[in-house]
Amino acid sequence: MNAHPTPVGAAADHADAVDVLSDLLVQQAQEIRRLSEELVASYEKEIRFFQNLESRDEQLKTQERTYLKKVWWLESELRKTREERDTAREQWERTRASRTFRLQRRVWKLRKAVRSWR
Repeated sequence: MNAHPTPVGAAADHADAVDVLSDLLVQQAQEIRRLSEELVASYEKEIRFFQNLESRDEQLKTQERTYLKKVWWLESELRKTREERDTAREQWERTRASRTFRLQRRVWKLRKAVRSWR
């Protein structure tokens, strides 16, 4: 026999305590499941947010590369235009300084003078 027999009332209290603890554990398990589902949903939302940021960042980089290419092309066109202008100016200065041009200008002036006599 047991040295300490359990009375019938104590066994009922023990069973009630087990039931209460069991219910409490079930409630806590449900709460943990609900909180973990919220946490998963929150993480998924955050992951989508960062994926969208990365996507937008990549789009901006692509657009920036496109703009840089356009700027480089425009700068090269500007350089070519300036070189052509400088070449044309140098050619014009050489032409103006040539003896043939000076003689041609004299002829034009004389023709104009002759026309004004009429």
